[in-house]
Amino acid sequence: MAKNSSLTNSDLEKMGLVEVAPNVFKRVGNAEKREKISGTRHKISKKRNKVESSREKIDLFIESIKQELGLFVVPELQFHDERKWRFDYAIPDHKIAIEVEGGIWMKGGGAHSRPKNILRDMEKYNEATALGWRLIRVTPQQLNKRYTINQIKKLLKFKTI
Repeated sequence: MAKNSSLTNSDLEKMGLVEVAPNVFKRVGNAEKREKISGTRHKISKKRNKVESSREKIDLFIESIKQELGLFVVPELQFHDERKWRFDYAIPDHKIAIEVEGGIWMKGGGAHSRPKNILRDMEKYNEATALGWRLIRVTPQQLNKRYTINQIKKLLKFKTI
């Protein structure tokens, strides 16, 4: 478990996380079930490649934050029991959430650029703020860049009352 973390093993289990290496955590879930439901072998194969690519990005982001800032990062942290909302990444010890806003440059817009989904995201972000979370929104291209690390540093310097 992370030295600077106030989370216990019980907390990690509740979040569905397993420590796979010192201070490196993976989400335990039903990703395999989702692959099987998706249909044909071709779709499953594409999904697997996407999941593997996603895991590599998660590992890189989590590892870079750990090395650069010494912080414990949790992927897909559920922050709301009733609505089951999750952050893409969270630093629970500092109540910092990182949301990756994908698909904004897609022709016709991605899921998060449709009016219904924008309203849903606004509700999620407002509720997170009301619960004391501070939010950083980035594109997938910004995630593993200095920009995101600098945004986290700014929030660490500016502590709310």
